[in-house]
Amino acid sequence: MRRGVGLWALGVVLGVLGPARAENLQKRFGNDDAMAETFWELINRTVHLEAGIGLFYANLSGGISSLTSLLDDSPLNQAIQSIGTGQGLVREVRFGLKVAGNEAFFNYLSDRLFSAAEDEVKDRVDNPIAQDLILLIMGELRPDLPALLGPDAKTWVRVEYGRFEGAIEDAWRFATRHGNPWFENRGAGWATDYFSAEAGIFPDGAGGLDAFDKPRRRGEYGGGGFGYYLRYSRWSRPVVIGFGEDAGTSAQGYVLQDAAISSYQLGARVELLTCETFCWRITGTFAPFTTWTSIDLGDFGDTRGISFAGGFDVQLSLPINLFGSLGIAPYASFRADFLFPLLGAGYFDADPDRTTLWQPDYLLWGPTVGATGRF
Repeated sequence: MRRGVGLWALGVVLGVLGPARAENLQKRFGNDDAMAETFWELINRTVHLEAGIGLFYANLSGGISSLTSLLDDSPLNQAIQSIGTGQGLVREVRFGLKVAGNEAFFNYLSDRLFSAAEDEVKDRVDNPIAQDLILLIMGELRPDLPALLGPDAKTWVRVEYGRFEGAIEDAWRFATRHGNPWFENRGAGWATDYFSAEAGIFPDGAGGLDAFDKPRRRGEYGGGGFGYYLRYSRWSRPVVIGFGEDAGTSAQGYVLQDAAISSYQLGARVELLTCETFCWRITGTFAPFTTWTSIDLGDFGDTRGISFAGGFDVQLSLPINLFGSLGIAPYASFRADFLFPLLGAGYFDADPDRTTLWQPDYLLWGPTVGATGRF
């Protein structure tokens, strides 16, 4: 068993570092302790785990729809302006992983995944012909992880959660809320829980949570990266609904409805980085028509369709290398994300001759503080 572990470690070392160093490294494999030491030394040089926590003092407001409603004082625009901006603290947790020269690592992972699936087939399928057929198909579909992810790929995961609270001014403009008679005048408000989960990859290994590997005392360091991300978010915010032929011209035609929003976003992420003592990082996200949004209006039905989404984050950080591969970087930033549902390209299952929904959009913005650590 110990000999098997040693051979596996030797295979990983040779696969990652290549045959040029194989002869010198073989001298270090006189026993399992030496092999284990070499393996963990390799991991320390090639595997970087970054983790960050932050507090986002966020504002959740309308976007272009709220800005355009300021252009005139019609009853409709006054109703839209009555829905105040929600404010709250959003907690942010982030993880990033980079494996330099990771062909051997991903090949090993692929072998383990395939081996586990092969064992399941053999345990659960009794017919040997069926076993061979399933294994043949699995072999053809088996992913080549190094080719898919790239030799220096960096992945990241981010989870955010919090709660927003906002006011509803001039509540007398609305006859009902959630389809029920509503007689609020002062002190009315709205609240929502917020959740977002994101995963992404930089295929070339650039980009990340912070810049711990920048050169010190040798002038300015600059860089950047291009990657892809997948994000799921959910929250709610009141919207204005009108009824009748005079909807949009009379305040008596409006009702207030808390709309639950779910968004699935596939987009691109671009980072620009420049460092001296401090580091400036500018991040842009862009999802042109690759976002699916659903807006649940309760008893009034729902609307869903593609959306236009994006955002930016301007961050100032101070990366500090502690010792070895350990480092910490406190940071402060300003961030904004927007979502513009293109509802006309989707579906609204309320009666369009009776119900009018003015297209809402959303803007999440505010300052963030936190710290990133590398291990």
